[in-house]
Amino acid sequence: MIKIQTTVFAALLSLCAASGCKSKLEKCMNACDKIKAEDQAACAGNASCLASIEMSFASCSNICEMAMGDGPKRPPSAGADTSGRKLSPESSLPTQSAADRDEQACEAGNAEACANAGSRIFLGREGRSKDEAKGATLQKKACELGSAFGCEMYGRALDDGRGLPKDIPAANSAFTKACDMKAGGGCRSLGLNLPTRDPKRIALLEKACELDDGLGCIGIAAAYLHGDQGTRKDLAKAKTLLQKACTLGQKSACEKLRELP
Repeated sequence: MIKIQTTVFAALLSLCAASGCKSKLEKCMNACDKIKAEDQAACAGNASCLASIEMSFASCSNICEMAMGDGPKRPPSAGADTSGRKLSPESSLPTQSAADRDEQACEAGNAEACANAGSRIFLGREGRSKDEAKGATLQKKACELGSAFGCEMYGRALDDGRGLPKDIPAANSAFTKACDMKAGGGCRSLGLNLPTRDPKRIALLEKACELDDGLGCIGIAAAYLHGDQGTRKDLAKAKTLLQKACTLGQKSACEKLRELP
């Protein structure tokens, strides 16, 4: 698996020093997006690698807002609430991390919180020890509670046999649920698990691309480029799909476009 670039923070700080933090939020976000796109392209479709990148940059907007905007809101000082009323010392609570908040919210039945918590633990991010079995269990819970991202990540764990036994039928079931909830990555992962000439494969990759999944766009573009996956050869359509993938940050699609007539 590719190691995520660690220069993102240096890039953000460089932008801040060069042009002033408070007015350069958009540039900060663009820098983060560029690094993310380069790392995604280097994954070459590896699902675990892509999941790692998504988690690494999930909080990018918050980082940019803190570094380039007005900074995080200061918590009320001890002994007062936001209205200025006095509080007892016991009422002043320490600030919780996002990881702590997600884990508490997951216990209360919040689907997306379970998906976020599961991904942190599965990958060993943001101060959490890596535990693929526990992470996959939380992703399963997130899926059962209705999180499209949770179903996609749970499906990938089953597909790769990470944290739990490899189970392709169960993975496809999770991908189907994610796809039905309009998660493009779920549609793409399900499609790629089908035989090359299965007509459902093409429909799923097309849906993934429609949902702005760059790798899905590359997959369907390849079918039209070569005409050997149950589709006719259509260079113009393939180029249109590759252009969309390129716009979505898939560097390999941009490079392929330059090779085509």
